[in-house]
Amino acid sequence: MDEKLRCYVMLKTVEKIHGKRGKTFVVKLLAGSREYSVERTVRDFDLIPLWGLLSRLTREGIESLLAEHLAKGWFYIQEISTAGNTFPFLHISEEGKKELDSLEQTEAHRLISYLEQTCFMRKNPEISDKGILLDNFLFNLFQLLKMWRNSSCKDMDLTELIGHLELDFSAAEMLEKFLYRSTPDKLKGQFRTSYSLDIICYQLYAQIRQFLSVLPEQEAMVFRCRYRLEDDLYKPLICLMKHYGLMERNVQYIIKRCISHFSNRNFMDRYPFIACIYHLLTESFGDDKGNPLPLVKDTAQVTYEMYRKNMSVSEIARERGLTVSTVFTHFISLIPKYKLDLDEIVPKERIAGILQAADTTGAVSLRAIREQLPSDYNYGEIRLVMELERGWKAA
Repeated sequence: MDEKLRCYVMLKTVEKIHGKRGKTFVVKLLAGSREYSVERTVRDFDLIPLWGLLSRLTREGIESLLAEHLAKGWFYIQEISTAGNTFPFLHISEEGKKELDSLEQTEAHRLISYLEQTCFMRKNPEISDKGILLDNFLFNLFQLLKMWRNSSCKDMDLTELIGHLELDFSAAEMLEKFLYRSTPDKLKGQFRTSYSLDIICYQLYAQIRQFLSVLPEQEAMVFRCRYRLEDDLYKPLICLMKHYGLMERNVQYIIKRCISHFSNRNFMDRYPFIACIYHLLTESFGDDKGNPLPLVKDTAQVTYEMYRKNMSVSEIARERGLTVSTVFTHFISLIPKYKLDLDEIVPKERIAGILQAADTTGAVSLRAIREQLPSDYNYGEIRLVMELERGWKAA
């Protein structure tokens, strides 16, 4: 996200909560806090899709951006009395409104494009190369089905339809293989004709609708949106985010879930098109049948890959939308597996502090140890040290 779009996001946020919330709330909102008070206010003030939009910045980075806008006079703080208490609430100034108006025409549209780009096109580190190939294949397949349903393409054969998609050779070849294998045996000799294509696409479309009908509602709706399945239930991304209360990271997680279904044996047995796609992916990657490559990665493995790129625990947590505590627990398995040193993850003085607190309390529980430590220690960090240094297991 560039500086101009960040500026628009900050101005739009303060305009919506004008005189109703303070600086701390704005920082929490833009960082994607899941606190109940934040979630409730998001609904009350229609703050989606602004919620979590700056989650890749540190809290300090968001505070700095807010301070810049205050210094420019676009916002001001005014004490508001309510229920016998006084609160310093944020307001947008006349200068801020003028700046917002000047940005509205271009940046409102860019914000929608940015969301689609980050939710649908940005590489999710939790999806494997095999999963990315599946994602691209599904997009191409649904583009072909969309063209097939278009009356202007009614009489086109397969070669013409694929030509209109302008795919590279490998993508076009994979799509042709899939359609050939999905063709009834008696029609395989003429599977490229418009007559055969009508039968294949009709059957595929019916299977896809059945598949979507058994998915949880959110997953089915996000699937339609990601792959542009514009049937009667289709809704644009912004509408889905508002209806279900989703942040960008939530949409990415749902897409990951959808992709994982294509390696589900129950789905493969029930829907031939899923089995056919999975076998094509397996062939493309030369998988060992007894140990096929996954479509989505193990969550701890993703943390390790990011750690190998010299990202800190807090940076990994922010990038993945996880708590710092959760990322620390990933290293319980990663440190022995990859022969890492514990003090690479937790500084020696913090390890010593945790062990000293454990000795003081008798290590009866994580909570007891945590209460002996300063407030910047978290349960995941404590658990990591206790399990690797003392062989202690949480109850």
